[in-house]
Amino acid sequence: MEHHHLKGYLELLLAVCACFFLYECWRRKDEDVPNWPIVGMLPSVLLNIHRAHDRMTEVVCKHGGTFMFNGPWFTHMDVLCTCDPANINYICNTSFSNFPKGPEYSKVFDIFGESIITSDSDSWRIQRKIAHSLMSSKKFRTFVNRTSQAKVKGLMHVLKHIANQDQGAHYSEEGADLLTSYIDYQHHDELPIAKSDKFLGDTTLNLVLAGRDTTSSALTWFFWLVSLNPEVESKILEELRANSPELSDWQQGELKDFDSEEPSQLVYLHAALHESLRLFPPAPFGYKSALQPEVLLTGDAVQPGTKILIPLYTMARMESIWGKDCLEFKPERWITERGKLKFEPYYKFMSFNSGPRLCLGKEVAFTQMKSVVAGLLFNFHFQMMAGHSVTPTLSIILLMEKG
Repeated sequence: MEHHHLKGYLELLLAVCACFFLYECWRRKDEDVPNWPIVGMLPSVLLNIHRAHDRMTEVVCKHGGTFMFNGPWFTHMDVLCTCDPANINYICNTSFSNFPKGPEYSKVFDIFGESIITSDSDSWRIQRKIAHSLMSSKKFRTFVNRTSQAKVKGLMHVLKHIANQDQGAHYSEEGADLLTSYIDYQHHDELPIAKSDKFLGDTTLNLVLAGRDTTSSALTWFFWLVSLNPEVESKILEELRANSPELSDWQQGELKDFDSEEPSQLVYLHAALHESLRLFPPAPFGYKSALQPEVLLTGDAVQPGTKILIPLYTMARMESIWGKDCLEFKPERWITERGKLKFEPYYKFMSFNSGPRLCLGKEVAFTQMKSVVAGLLFNFHFQMMAGHSVTPTLSIILLMEKG
């Protein structure tokens, strides 16, 4: 008898739960991202994980540029997503000290240790001061220019299917890679940082992520976009030839490599790289955490500990920021009527971050990318394989799936 009653109670409970579920489904039928009891908006995220960037773009654009994602109850996974330039300027510049990356960011990315990417406050300021000093040195810039040229030369030989001979270069002038510069750095009392193995290890990993991986991502997307827009390729080559008159007599079949200084003043090439970085930012997300309660310029309130996500991929696809042609690969948007480069504020173009955390390696990245693009586009023509599907991966670096 007791077993019969228990079975009846379970059936009743199941019926009540089913009715509650159906009611919630009906109540949320018009919501683009349903906020369910207990699990919050997580089911919608999991259902669209294969197209996370595009789904986020759809949702944030529909909500005017700022959207609060509600995670499962008691998990502290609520995240404010914003693409609004006014909010970003306030977070990254005006109220910078109130929006650090925060301790949770450091825990998630503990593999980077206490490095410049994950640190805040005094530790971040000290490391940034050291990095700025080293990266602005003549020795390091000489190293970047020469290694860039050597790497491009080697890459061109690989692409031409020639056996890769010794690409090592021996120079009479002195150069210094960044890690060596850190090891040799003579710190002063105002920069109390030890040259420990842990610090050097953390720094090395950061250099790989912030330098090599982001640059390779940027170039992958750039060459894909150029392959789909032959008129852009033609304009880059036209500018290259106009800037280097000797190219008119260059014999077909001979590999031409460019000194890193040669492409440095090319306006259209610079604009094309900016446009590619806008559409496919190598680091697709910015992250902040609030220390004190504030109200953003859009009227959204943030409390201490509120996580803030800035989706750069989505920003590039917002008509309110870049106009109705925001989805187009259009280098001309970066050029003024007088043919000069047009400046866009970094809180609108976030590929190199914004405010005090603006990327120190920006000029190094452009030097490397321009050398690669000039050398490869002048010597080779790139085409997409027919039927090849291209999608971005969900990762801290915007890699190309099967790219």
